[in-house]
Amino acid sequence: MVEKVHQTLDEVCQWLGQSISAMLALAYFRRGEQFLQELIYTGSKKWKARHLAMLHEGRNQRPYVLRPI
Repeated sequence: MVEKVHQTLDEVCQWLGQSISAMLALAYFRRGEQFLQELIYTGSKKWKARHLAMLHEGRNQRPYVLRPI
């Protein structure tokens, strides 16, 4: 049996910053803010239990700050 690794919201945010931030910036400058908002809305409709758990974890935590690469 393979044990699943549970990611934290901080780990997900760090991955986003390192892995897709350049592509998001490109989409923003070429397609606009509305495109990204629609993309985010569509993504929220695909949430599973793990996403909802991350949404509700540590509601009183400090704001997340991306670390430099």
